[in-house]
Amino acid sequence: AEPAEPFAPSDESIERLSEMGFSRDSAIDALETVESNNVEIAMEYLLAHPPSSPGTLERRRAAREQRRQRQQSQNRRQESAAGDTQPVPPNNRGDAPNQPSDTHTDDKNEEKSKPEPDRRKDTEKE
Repeated sequence: AEPAEPFAPSDESIERLSEMGFSRDSAIDALETVESNNVEIAMEYLLAHPPSSPGTLERRRAAREQRRQRQQSQNRRQESAAGDTQPVPPNNRGDAPNQPSDTHTDDKNEEKSKPEPDRRKDTEKE
């Protein structure tokens, strides 16, 4: 499973909450707290919780930013590790270099292209 991207409030949701009379900082805090751009959920949060002090808003913002940075760093490490295990084709077409093109076939190539018979044992009957 791929790691989830960190949540980021949309400008549209922030603007809608601001139009309702909430401060921009409070709107961002609510959207990030509920981790949703659903304005109704954020509004319910804002109405149920007293406004946070500027210091509290700043501490929460800093903590969220640190979590985002850690998550992004972890995602980059995982992507890098996954990239190291995948084979890289030698050229843009994905062919091996110095191989004859597919347009010319001779008897040797035709033999190689014949499918091999299935030699697996029939395990479904057991």
